[in-house]
This record gives sequence, structure tokens and C-alpha cells, in this order.
Amino acid sequence: GNEDCLTLNVFTPKTIRNDSKSKLSPVLVWIHGGSFVIGSSHSDIFGPDFLIENDIVVVTVNYRLNVFGFISLPRFNITGNYGLKDQVVALKWIQRNIVNFGGDSKRVTLMGWSAGGAAVTHHMYSRMSKNLFHQVIAMSGTLLEPWGYNYNADACSEGYLKYLSIDTLSQLKGVNRSRITPTFNDYPDVQFTYYQMTHLCFIPSRERLRRRRERNFLVTEPLSTVKNSQLVNNVPLIIGHTSLEFDPIYPNIRYDMLGYNYPNKNHSLNQLITQYIKLTIRKHFTEDIAYKNKSFSKFEDKFHTKLSGIADILYGVKMFLHQYSNQSNSSIYFYRFAFDGIFGYAKNKKFENSTLAHGALHGDELGYIFKPFNYDRLNNDDDRRKYSREFLTLKRMVRLWSNFIKYGNPTPDSNKNSKFRWLPYNYNDTSSEKTVAVKANGSSGLAKQYLNVDNDLKMIKENDEENIHYQLWDKIFKCLYEFDCNFLDELNDLTVNENISSSSSSSSDEVT
Repeated sequence: GNEDCLTLNVFTPKTIRNDSKSKLSPVLVWIHGGSFVIGSSHSDIFGPDFLIENDIVVVTVNYRLNVFGFISLPRFNITGNYGLKDQVVALKWIQRNIVNFGGDSKRVTLMGWSAGGAAVTHHMYSRMSKNLFHQVIAMSGTLLEPWGYNYNADACSEGYLKYLSIDTLSQLKGVNRSRITPTFNDYPDVQFTYYQMTHLCFIPSRERLRRRRERNFLVTEPLSTVKNSQLVNNVPLIIGHTSLEFDPIYPNIRYDMLGYNYPNKNHSLNQLITQYIKLTIRKHFTEDIAYKNKSFSKFEDKFHTKLSGIADILYGVKMFLHQYSNQSNSSIYFYRFAFDGIFGYAKNKKFENSTLAHGALHGDELGYIFKPFNYDRLNNDDDRRKYSREFLTLKRMVRLWSNFIKYGNPTPDSNKNSKFRWLPYNYNDTSSEKTVAVKANGSSGLAKQYLNVDNDLKMIKENDEENIHYQLWDKIFKCLYEFDCNFLDELNDLTVNENISSSSSSSSDEVT
């Protein structure tokens, strides 16, 4: 760990000169991911080349991570969220100075992925970040993820002091650098949250209210924030996820590995919820014709894999999307990135050869917005023909993202060369956007739809009400985070049906 990291990089398409007549370019501010524990804004992974070619000034920000960025110790007046406050400082610096790099301080888009996505959505509700940006892109992460906020910050930090065997602030300041950053293996208070491998203590948390409220970055729990708090930055939004995320990488994590990072502290619920999940899976197994005469364990594994992806990332994205669309009058664009290609960083480098599942892993879309790690090697005539789908998808994604950064609309009316329209998620029947969409696509629009990015670009209607995995996690989430556990009343009926099913099976075996 190191606090000597508060740097930012500015990449500009313009020659720096004092020319007041020169037209200013829109600005993209990039917040990297890494569970608030690891990561950086290195351009060897997140190369800004294609965005710069589209006349966008790109700023990549580093911020304090892990203990340095997120420890909260109220008794030492250590408030936490320093990593997020570092980002605020960077945004203020951009407002003051980006004009010197040809950037327009009135057209700043804040974009983050994974933990960065959680960060940028935290900024949307923080008074400290008011008016520091004008649009947001949140990719595979929001403040509502199970790893986006710590409900046990005090216990975590006190456990950390116990681990270090210290009790005073002066002792904490004197800790050897080699011990100050805990690792996954040597820190006894590492927690597992449901389907999240690396949840450590040091992530965003609620701050104790100080006299001057604007000095607090985060003062309420995330769900209460998005449901009840006044929206501070009401801005246009692109939000989305990949088709696979981590599903094939961590397929065997079950609910019984649940930690306690949620507000409902009735821990006896865990056993009941585990039982409810088991019986629900059994019920769907008996109803699934495709699995007739097949192994229950395989069906169960597949069910948990799908449920895990929803619990870890997708549900938080969808919940935020639904809440924000109810609050905001700004345009919201929802996407699902499913393209499986050679530029996917996760599938072809980070988790290379770890899965044969078709689709896009967590972070694969980044290789189609930023310059991918293998681009220079493949940028020749032969490989351009061989990987024509990849180069086409890259061109499409860069154009969509660049248009949003420039115009607040990924498919603006000024783009006459394309018949495709990415419709807002939250448009209504009387909106001019729908009228445009009908003319362009030859068919009427569908409410609550998303852009599916694969070999083709297609608008698809959202169907969460038909997704049994989503509906199951929706019940569990409401129990753990909103104290609504009425669904557990169904346990008796499920148990009775399970017993009847078992009895029928036994009788059948006897006849046989």
C-alpha cells in the first residue's frame, strides 16, 4: 500500500496554446475498478487513443485504496471514504484547470467500471460532488452492490486494530508499512459476502455527521439514499453490465457462504433463506422438462451460477436503474454487452482459458472503448479481416460512447449515417425520442428496454418479471436490506410439496 498515488493523467487531442477562439472539447473522467482494494488508471490497460481521436479530452484518476482510502475509525476522528474524496479533489481540479488542456469544464462525463461504477453513482448523491460533472457512465457496478458499501465499518476497523495489536492513534501512525495493508490470507476479519470473493473491510461507509454537512461525503445507507434522498446530480446516464460478468469464473459459491454485510442483523435468517433457496431450486427442477431424468446436482449448480451473477452485480445495477429512472427526468440508456471477441480483456488476458462459456466476462467491454491490450499486434490487414467482427464492434462502441460524451445521446439526430437508435430506458409514449425511433426502426418502441451489444445491435425488452433467478434474489434482497421477509412464510408450502414429491418418488421406486 502507498499514499503517494494522488495523480491524474490528462490526454488531449489539442495542441496546448492560448487560443481563446479554439473550440473546447468534452471531457471524460475515468474512475478505475478493483474492489476499492487494487487497481490503477494505467494507460497500458485503458488506452484513451480512440476517444482522443473523437476529439474528447480524457482524464484518468488514481485514488487511495484499501486501508489508506477507506478505513473508518470515529474514535480517532478518521471518517473514511478518503478514496472517494480524492476523486472529488480531482473533479474540482478539472473544473479549474481542464480549459488549459482544451477541455470544456461544462461538459464533463464521469465514467467508472466495477468499483469505479459504484464510486460514480455515490457521487451522484453526494453534496461534495455537486455540479462537478454533467453526465455519468456506470459500468458493471453501482453503490447498491453488496461490495459497494460496508454496513459493518466500525467492527471491521476495530478488528483491524486488534489484528495490529494497537489501541491508540499514535500507535496506528507508527505501524510498519509492511503490516499496514492486510492481505486476504493474514487478516482474520476478511468477510465473504454473497458471491463476492474479495470483500474486505475497506470500502465506502457512512460517516458520522459533522456540523458542516458538506464536509461529509456519505451520510446515509445506499438504499435509503437512492429511495429517499434528494438527487444531487440529476444527469443523463448510461448504465449496464456484461452477459456473463463473473458467472463462469466463480460458479460454486453458495448462499451458505454469506457474510453479514447487510443491515438486517437477524442472523438466524440465514438458515431459513438457505432452506428456501434449496426448496425453490427443487421446485423448478421438477418443473423443468429439459432436466427430466437428469442430475439434480447439475441443475442446482447451474441455478446457483445464474443466481450468483444477479446477486453480485446485476441486481445492484437493475435496482439502481429502476430507482434512478423514478427520480430523474434525464435520459437513461441501459445496455447489456454480450459480444465475445478477442479484445475482451478479462476473457483473453486476466482469466485466459478459464471458461468456454460464450459471452462477455466482467470488464470485457472495456476493450471496445479503450485501446485493447492486443490491438497493436492485431492491427494489420490480415488480422483485420480475420477479426472483422471485433473491429466492427470496437468502432460501434467507441462511436456510441463518444456520442454520449459529446451530446448526451449515444445516437443523436445529427448522425444521419445510421438507421439505428439506442432508445432511452425511461422514455414515455409522448416523447419525441420514441417518434424518432419509430421512423428509424420501422416499428414502435417498447418501454423499459436495453441495448444488447453482440454481433448486431438490438433493442430488447426487459423481462425481469419472467426471470426466476432475479425474482428469487429480489425477495432475499428485500429481506436482508429492507427487513421484508414475508416470503419465508412460503417455506411451509414448499416443505409440504417437497415431502409429497419425495413420497411420490419413493412409492414409484417401490412399484418399480
